[in-house]
Amino acid sequence: HQRWQYLLYFVGKVYRDAREGDSYSFGVRQRLFELHANRTDFYLRNKADAINSAADVMRVSKFCLAPSGTGFGMRQYDALARGCVPLLVD
Repeated sequence: HQRWQYLLYFVGKVYRDAREGDSYSFGVRQRLFELHANRTDFYLRNKADAINSAADVMRVSKFCLAPSGTGFGMRQYDALARGCVPLLVD
């Protein structure tokens, strides 16, 4: 039984631009950050704020969010390749 450092991992853009607002990823990314940004068991980073290597953090995360938006398919593949269960939200 592996012990996970993070229950959920997501690094990516929260908003594309002001005119799109919550329509980007159907509001999933925005709500996730609004409700869970301060959880210590979630690794949530706006792409601009990401410092650590994604691969290293994904390896110690149980679930990796793969929401709609740019990179949807890539996120699924990256998660599986690093032993992280992709959490699909479409």
